[in-house]
Amino acid sequence: MSNIKDYSDDNSLEVLEEYISEIITVTEGKENELFRTKSILKIMDYLSNKNSWSKVIDWAKLINPAYLDTKPFEGVSSDGKRFRKPSDKESYFLKLSKALEKEEKWQECIDLCNNALIIFPDELWFSWHKASCLRKLKKFKEAISLLEEIKKLKQDWFILKDLSAAYYENKQFDAAFNNFIDAAVSQIKIPEPANRWELFYIGARLLYKQNNIEMADKHIALTFKLREEKGWKIPDFLQTDVYRRKIDIKKTSLELFNELKDFWIREQQNSLPKQTGRIKNLFQNDKAGFIAGQDGKSYYFKANSFLDNKSRLKVNCHVQFNIKKSFDKKKNRESEEAINISIIQ
Repeated sequence: MSNIKDYSDDNSLEVLEEYISEIITVTEGKENELFRTKSILKIMDYLSNKNSWSKVIDWAKLINPAYLDTKPFEGVSSDGKRFRKPSDKESYFLKLSKALEKEEKWQECIDLCNNALIIFPDELWFSWHKASCLRKLKKFKEAISLLEEIKKLKQDWFILKDLSAAYYENKQFDAAFNNFIDAAVSQIKIPEPANRWELFYIGARLLYKQNNIEMADKHIALTFKLREEKGWKIPDFLQTDVYRRKIDIKKTSLELFNELKDFWIREQQNSLPKQTGRIKNLFQNDKAGFIAGQDGKSYYFKANSFLDNKSRLKVNCHVQFNIKKSFDKKKNRESEEAINISIIQ
């Protein structure tokens, strides 16, 4: 067990399997033995990091989740930040649900997530995996309903991407486009855009629906260049799009991304209510704050929604911004948030 505890992902799978097989052998018939469950969770984690999803499922069969602890570990890091580590049972369900989805075992994943949500009703990852599987099973209305609930609490780009895809597949193209734009804007400052190529391809399909050929072609070109520059295989459908539509792929992905970034922000700005006001206060080390709007309301904002240089973000400076629907977790109710904030000269 001492060899397993800190076993690096860079080390051999075969050696790790040898250590764990020994523990499995000596704990045969003892499903609640601590070293047995800890070692299996370790190899499930190792295999998850290697994207070996079928093996994750195989090893999970050796654990009876009924014996796993449900209490998470909470602590404070050396820099004073509080952190939470999932319990063994939550970790087991998280890894297995992801593996089942990746292996296209849609209904099994849904059933597992339903069981997990009974124990961990506030864990959004189970709801997300369930919604994703519902979409894959073409149960679009159920997927949309669940994703909209998740969106109230978490508006990460991948949640919005899945919601856009579900609306697209349900032929609700306006809602699909709005969620695509929100997803595209929210991911602008995240590194490695190649990992989001599917999002940009969804955008292309929606723009073709709007007959915005120029912008749709740019999204196809971006999708193509991101994969090409990474040395990844180009899917046949993407090759076909580039060839059939005679799309120019001379520009780099960075050039295309920067051009489209302005398009995404402009589209979002045009679709949302506009307001002016002044920065009322800043908190969380200037990572968030409130704007006093000209309409007399206070609007919460995150500093990453500030479009100008961050050094210009000061209390009392006059700004213009968009207003989008949000959700106040503390008050457990819908609210409004300021985004696309810029200084008024």
